[in-house]
Amino acid sequence: MIDPDDASILLTTSHGRTADEPLEPEADDSLVGDGEIWGDFRIGRMLGRGGMGTVYLAHQLSMDRDVALKVLPPRLGDSEDFKRRFQLEAQVVGRISSPHVVQIHAAGVHLDHHWFAMEYVDGCDLASRLYHAQRPTALEAIDLVAQAARGLVVAAEHDVVHRDIKPGNLMISAKGVVKLMDFGLLRIAREDISATVTGVVMGTVGYLSPEQARGERCDQRTDIYSLGVVLYELLTGQLPFNGEASVVIHHHIHTAPTRPREIDPTIPPHLEAVVLTCLAKHPDERYPSAAHLLSDLEALQEDREPALALALRRRSWHWWLVTALLASLLAVFIAIAARPTPVIGPTGSSPAASDVAAANGRSPVEPPCAPETVAASAVTCVCGSAIAVPAPFIGGDVTSYSWSIEGERGRCGWLDSRDSAAPKTTWTAPGRAGASTLHVVAHDRRGVSHEATVPLIAVAAAADAPRSLQVFLRRDWSFPAMTRLVEHPLGGWWAIESDHLLHVDARFSNPARIPLTDDAAGRHPIAVRSWHGDLYVLTASQVMVFAADGSCTRTLLSS
Repeated sequence: MIDPDDASILLTTSHGRTADEPLEPEADDSLVGDGEIWGDFRIGRMLGRGGMGTVYLAHQLSMDRDVALKVLPPRLGDSEDFKRRFQLEAQVVGRISSPHVVQIHAAGVHLDHHWFAMEYVDGCDLASRLYHAQRPTALEAIDLVAQAARGLVVAAEHDVVHRDIKPGNLMISAKGVVKLMDFGLLRIAREDISATVTGVVMGTVGYLSPEQARGERCDQRTDIYSLGVVLYELLTGQLPFNGEASVVIHHHIHTAPTRPREIDPTIPPHLEAVVLTCLAKHPDERYPSAAHLLSDLEALQEDREPALALALRRRSWHWWLVTALLASLLAVFIAIAARPTPVIGPTGSSPAASDVAAANGRSPVEPPCAPETVAASAVTCVCGSAIAVPAPFIGGDVTSYSWSIEGERGRCGWLDSRDSAAPKTTWTAPGRAGASTLHVVAHDRRGVSHEATVPLIAVAAAADAPRSLQVFLRRDWSFPAMTRLVEHPLGGWWAIESDHLLHVDARFSNPARIPLTDDAAGRHPIAVRSWHGDLYVLTASQVMVFAADGSCTRTLLSS
């Protein structure tokens, strides 16, 4: 991680101003006088000043329109790095066309001063509104952030990562249109071109993503994190973290923010889920792109559930719960806690055409959202083993999947998950051979459900197949639970029958039953692993360690 005490941080502390509010120039930034002519532009008063330039109100003579003229200050004009960044901002942003991105009209050099002319927005930035205590309602906050997300959707078409999303860089016009501005820290993801100066931590501390603070590679999920901070601030009236720069950076990397509803209980739970999804520490747990975030924000505006946020939060919650339970035995249960991260859509891919159309103010033309159902071949699996089952769909704009199994064992937990954002699930075949049917429901972006089925066939294992970790089902058991077999150090296997531990031989005869708990209700084992000759059994309330003779030597995490 980059040490914030040893690195420069481009930090904006201004709360913002209205476009008509005067600004006194510093001696170093007083480049031109009011009324001076630079080619096609007559310079007016100074509008603002930032780390990468001074902005003046100017009038473009040939077009008879007011523009904002951004000029690289003299103190930075001798730096090749800063000139390159300044030119890169003009060239890249000039190719972006969206009502939610401040447009750049022209660029050039006048008397060794680099400049570019951009759209003049008659309004104020969002930071100014917050500074003057104009806290929006929840619906207004959703609308503001959704407009900013539309700007990021179009920026993603050009592989642009802003890297400095904050209220001061969100202009609001007199008509209420939100526009992204100040792309001075942008990065071109596909071409690996970055407006970065070596040795400088880029961004604004209060809105910095964890990967930015660590000096790692950034993609659009960085902007989603920063936009999540903005939404958090709009809803709660405060930033997730406050304090000295080094303290705030540490919290961005390591500390979970206070849940918005703990600050303001009137915030809708689904809106909180969207905020926390944006603020996930790991990029893979956030929205894959601004288009996905926009989809959930539009769902909230239409009083629908944010399907993707709920799926991502559900997956993240389960992961952290397992991690917390097994913290003292991480080396033993790492295979239980670590689960592969589902890929939800191609990160960095071009967003949906409907979102791009909406971002440009046109009536969206909905692309095909419905996936194509394909005929699924039967999935065959040996009793007791597990296999990945893909969803029988192709294409479409699917946000989540629901899975269920028909048949007498349909409620016994043969699936790895009942709902997921990934187009596949894991099926563990039961201990008895037979056939069943897996039902899959795909939910597309518009909330429409599409159903399909996959035949499942469990076949008996070969007589000489290894039995370690296979599932074994006794016909005389009243409770049809899975039993995991783990090789016993003295021969035979450990086995779990509902709420009892058994030591069985190769013929599964005369097992000695050892109770796992005095209260069998709701206490069935979750997982079992062998470690250095001992057996570790995880239940909902504790972890028990058994020696080879069946004696319980330790009880951990006991309630």
